[in-house]
Amino acid sequence: MPDLSIGHIFLSVIYVNFNFKFYREKKIYKMVLQRNLVRSMIVAERLFEKRKQEVQREKERVKHMEYGTNFSPSGRNRKEKNRIALVCAAVCIFAVLGLVLGMQIWGNSGKTSSVSADVQSRQSSEYTRPNPVSSREEVSEVSAVVPQYSGVIVLDAGHGGEDPGCVVGEVYEKNISMELVALLQKELEARGFSVVLTREKDEYVELSRRAEIANQAQGDLFVSLHCNSFAEDPSVSGFECYYYKSEEGNALAQNIMDAAEAASIEVRSVQMGNYQVLRETNMTAVLVEMGVMTCPEELSSLLDAEYRETLVKAMADGLCAYIDA
Repeated sequence: MPDLSIGHIFLSVIYVNFNFKFYREKKIYKMVLQRNLVRSMIVAERLFEKRKQEVQREKERVKHMEYGTNFSPSGRNRKEKNRIALVCAAVCIFAVLGLVLGMQIWGNSGKTSSVSADVQSRQSSEYTRPNPVSSREEVSEVSAVVPQYSGVIVLDAGHGGEDPGCVVGEVYEKNISMELVALLQKELEARGFSVVLTREKDEYVELSRRAEIANQAQGDLFVSLHCNSFAEDPSVSGFECYYYKSEEGNALAQNIMDAAEAASIEVRSVQMGNYQVLRETNMTAVLVEMGVMTCPEELSSLLDAEYRETLVKAMADGLCAYIDA
């Protein structure tokens, strides 16, 4: 099509030149030139518009072929109408199915209510009063599992690493304190407390660092576990608690001591001790001497699993008693 338009313009120019020569002598060549130029421009413009329309139709045809539709300006509209018709049909089908299902459920509910009424009437004639004793036992079992407390308790296992603490034969204080801290952590977490440890393995931690860990954790209570020794008198034994210049610390130590005594653990006394971990902690803090390792009988108890359970439960009871007070 571009060749035709160019050829037509070329012919128009020849026509103009011919008319120019023909009418030159009559001195009207200006008017003829203008008229033929206008005609040539009109023809060229029409040809250009026609070509433009053909190109546009070709693009639409290719586009419809890519989308799988017929070459028709209304092809897309027909496809959209078909899609809408399918959606409307699906909605109508689901509405009918929902209506039928609802009617069936409504009919079955009437049957179910009548059957449940018969069952209730039958059960009412066979009703027996539950045993109050068994009910109380079930409630106590459930309440024992559900945590009753909240708060953060920092547990400090004494010594560790190159500092073994008291050593009797092959038994090290650092190991006993670490093992009992792990048991006490489990008991306190079962009661709902969050527990932070100053050490979790056999390593030495500076005393100032232990207090720093407790302060950063913003603990509510601090408990440091140790074992005592009296090499000069192996007969000395007993459970002790220390605090430092604090009425709250004194109260916490006394509650732990009372709980230990109630659990039939041999106790000694509550004392004030100038220990660094007690001085530098910002919360209520105590240091517990769980027993005397130089006493053979008490060392044997500290290594006994059943006694350890009693000891851990007593310390946990003392902490809870302080919180409840």
